Amino acid sequence: MTCIIRIFDIESDIEKHLPDPRIGLSYFSSVTMQSQFDCRSSAHIRRSSFSILGGSIYALGFSRTAKYLAIGNDEGQLEFRKAGDGWDTMRIYDANSQIRAIQWDPTNENRLYMGMENGNIYSIEINPDGENDIVCYDQVPGYVHAIAVCENGSGGSTLVIAYGQNIGFIRDPFASNDYLGSLTLFPVEPYPNTQDISSSPFVRAVQFLDADTIVVTYLGVVGVKVLKLSSCEKVQDLTPPTQFEFYGSAALSPSGRRLAVTNHGLGIDWYSFCHDRFMSTSHYSTQGRNAESMITGLTFIDEDTVVVGHCAGSLVFVTFGMSHNPFILPIGTTPIQTLAYAKFENDDDPIVLAILQGKNVPTTVVIVDIQLTIVHLNAQYGSTPLLGMPGALGNKSPVILNASPGLSSFNIKLTVAVVVLAVAVYIAQLRNYNYMEVVPRIRLGCLPWKSDCEVQVHNNMKTVYATTTVTARRPSRTEMITTTVTETSTFRGYTTTHRHRFSFAYRMPLRNYYTINSKRD
Repeated sequence: MTCIIRIFDIESDIEKHLPDPRIGLSYFSSVTMQSQFDCRSSAHIRRSSFSILGGSIYALGFSRTAKYLAIGNDEGQLEFRKAGDGWDTMRIYDANSQIRAIQWDPTNENRLYMGMENGNIYSIEINPDGENDIVCYDQVPGYVHAIAVCENGSGGSTLVIAYGQNIGFIRDPFASNDYLGSLTLFPVEPYPNTQDISSSPFVRAVQFLDADTIVVTYLGVVGVKVLKLSSCEKVQDLTPPTQFEFYGSAALSPSGRRLAVTNHGLGIDWYSFCHDRFMSTSHYSTQGRNAESMITGLTFIDEDTVVVGHCAGSLVFVTFGMSHNPFILPIGTTPIQTLAYAKFENDDDPIVLAILQGKNVPTTVVIVDIQLTIVHLNAQYGSTPLLGMPGALGNKSPVILNASPGLSSFNIKLTVAVVVLAVAVYIAQLRNYNYMEVVPRIRLGCLPWKSDCEVQVHNNMKTVYATTTVTARRPSRTEMITTTVTETSTFRGYTTTHRHRFSFAYRMPLRNYYTINSKRD
């Protein structure tokens, strides 16, 4: 059967000096590609477009029911958006440090946890009506690499934080909204003192196997370990395969039976927690056009299949048991390092949202609608080539749909809506532009606010007391313009350079405008 994939190339026409620009769609140029490839129904094409803030995006996540989307960048700005049609911005937070990890609370649709480069941990509970957001924060003494959160079985949550060379967890974090709680640390294993980052114990990913067990994937050659929270000890080392180069990102299947890890230079390594061992490697080329290889994200889209970003600007769909030639969907020319997966309520088509970003090029958001059926193929089914995508995507390499004998493969219908996003240019001098809604911007706490913190250490139990919460309220009609001051300070024995942003107010003759009132508890 013939499959028609329709691609919409969207160009934006923006006035560069708008403080809150709106994307203008100048035209839709539709390109049709045909191939011999089984598709059973017409595709839904998303035409939403939205602007994003500056900075590289390495943290991205949908809430539990895919109602909200959180986007965090390396300039410390966190955007909350309503997921789906329109992708409207709800509010923007400024945290003054790189955002390294985002996790939504499984027990509360509106609560998110966030880990920062400077060690700050935030709990942000948003109010959909725009009033009285509750923001609590505290700090761990190290760079936050990853966080994970799980329902603990008693109506609360357990938060795991990987920071520096440590891993710790907190039961019911920020339960009273004024302190993080008791941080229980796992014993630190001895590692050789080396400058080689691949041999250093830096955590790349943490996932919960169950409420009492986590699997930890380390960057480089350290491997994968399974830890028990109740006994605070390591219970298993998963031995990497013989062909092993460098581990990057990891994802856990929905049932928790499989772990997929990017093995740079080779492809995807698969681990089974039913068999407690390494299973196989799915091979594909991880190098880009200039022979570079980058750490890219991946996520499961069903129990057997992951979608992986690629430094050549493609999405790679890999199924467990597939040895070679996965399905590759060329998207653009800049790397895809960050992506997220979601399935909306009352919508049969899940989506993958990927971020294309590179040096000196516009950031591009790609929304891919997927209709995926796993088909058991016999030995006579071979590789099915697809034509290279023409037009604005500019990639002439073929994409391959393949199945090895006796294994499963895809019956995929993919529709790609490529949206080129313009990064807003904000200026301090405000002019009389007529634009509609203004998004609330919220400044989060930084270190000078926490000078009265106390730390108590008992064996491996550490209690950190926070003193600040921030509440977003309905505002006066004022614009907040920020400036940055850099200073160096010593905190808990760590010397750190901090960027502090101070806000200035300008009167604006606008309605439905927001400002922020912060309070100290």
